[in-house]
Amino acid sequence: MDKIKSLADQAYELIVEKIKLGELGEGLKVDEAALINEIGISRTPIREALLRLNADHVLESVPRKGFYVRAHNQEEMDNAYSIVACLEAFAIRQVMPILTDYDYAKMAHLIELMDIAISLKDYSYYVDSQEKFHGYCIDKVNNKILVDVIGLIKRYFPRQTYYNNDIDILFKKLSKTNESHQSILNAIKDKDFSTIEKLCYSHWCFENKPIDQIDFAAFIKKRT
Repeated sequence: MDKIKSLADQAYELIVEKIKLGELGEGLKVDEAALINEIGISRTPIREALLRLNADHVLESVPRKGFYVRAHNQEEMDNAYSIVACLEAFAIRQVMPILTDYDYAKMAHLIELMDIAISLKDYSYYVDSQEKFHGYCIDKVNNKILVDVIGLIKRYFPRQTYYNNDIDILFKKLSKTNESHQSILNAIKDKDFSTIEKLCYSHWCFENKPIDQIDFAAFIKKRT
């Protein structure tokens, strides 16, 4: 039975979703009054959510001014996403022996849902389906520390999906990204960990650049 989320949890997730969907960009102030009206709850759980997001380094508290979406420099982003890529590939490797045709079908269905979202230009639905796809193997890992670390990094850097105000550019990019999801699934079916690892790095760190065009040795050396 799913745990009932508290009002603070709901406010936390709504703010993170707004960041992911580009509604709250880096450096922008979080409007507490607007959140209270949107969610229909009191100020107390909103403040609790804001304080938690500040503790998770998603927001930054400015004295006497309020909470702002924290801006991360490119080096921080590169380091974070390279770690996520490495850990996600490791998680996939852990569960590959137990994946069945049913699991492959579930992941393929998520890819199909992303294709539908792209065709309908529904960014929110795309983001939701993509997160489920990336979380599918991670959720099967019998390693709480690994799952927690991946979750922690993703909470610190909630803007995981490519975004552009130009709708045509955005969905053209997402279409390419979804091709990368299919390549990852194909490699999982083939149990080709070397390719999975490279695809994960390509996906998270190189905007889905073809893996034969990436100098992985130089990239890993730079990150160490």
